[in-house]
Amino acid sequence: MSAWIRQKIKSPAFQINMADSSVDLEYTIGDEPNYDNALILLATTAPAAQLLDGWLLEKVEYSLTPTSHDMYDATVRYTKRSREKEELQEGESSYQFETGGGTIHLTHALSTTKYGGVNAPEVNNAIDFDGETIKGADIQSAVYNFSETHVLPAADVDAAYKLALFRATGKTNNGSFKGFAAGEALFLGASGSQRGDESWEINYRFSAQENKTGLSIGGINSIDKKGWEFLWVNWRVVADTTSGRTKPEAIGVYVQKLYEDHDFANIGIGT
Repeated sequence: MSAWIRQKIKSPAFQINMADSSVDLEYTIGDEPNYDNALILLATTAPAAQLLDGWLLEKVEYSLTPTSHDMYDATVRYTKRSREKEELQEGESSYQFETGGGTIHLTHALSTTKYGGVNAPEVNNAIDFDGETIKGADIQSAVYNFSETHVLPAADVDAAYKLALFRATGKTNNGSFKGFAAGEALFLGASGSQRGDESWEINYRFSAQENKTGLSIGGINSIDKKGWEFLWVNWRVVADTTSGRTKPEAIGVYVQKLYEDHDFANIGIGT
């Protein structure tokens, strides 16, 4: 079954208090066992900005809490500003960003300090090895989320341009983009609203993860991984002749490409 996301009926957005400076929208996500995929689903579904009762709500942060192996409670926080007072004019733009991210499950550490002498077998940086399996650990994953809002003339936002945005969504940059190297930026999508028959206000959403080079895992060296590629390790258990016990040994490190590359110049907001 495909992953799904639904806004909760009792989410505060249905009973917004204009005296508050921020608004929390609540969601439920289901049928997605992978935390990072659930986080991306939340980021692409909850718009970076939206209009409500004459106010412009701007997304500032979001959080994801697992409730089972494939279910999550999610909260998206928006700040409010008066649209009448701060409306962008044609040709103007604004920029928003946040740092944070979710968690990733790792089976290997960057380094290990061993205590216990000769009876403590080597683990080759494997995390929480019990002699048979590597349990690993969940750690915080650094993600840079940012969005830009641009006001474009109506003539520029035709069917071909909307299709270009569609084709760029869910893809990574094939060249330098907004200071990020190729492979670091992921286009999460765009949302737009037209002012009658006049200009379009469009919000473009991105997420970035850092490329890594020269990694060493379990004795395998010179590993390169782009930001949105997936890295996993194939381990086997071998005898440790020094301690007389078993130890994990990395026999292969795999870096897999999950997202297609795209020329982000087609998005039309500069690179």
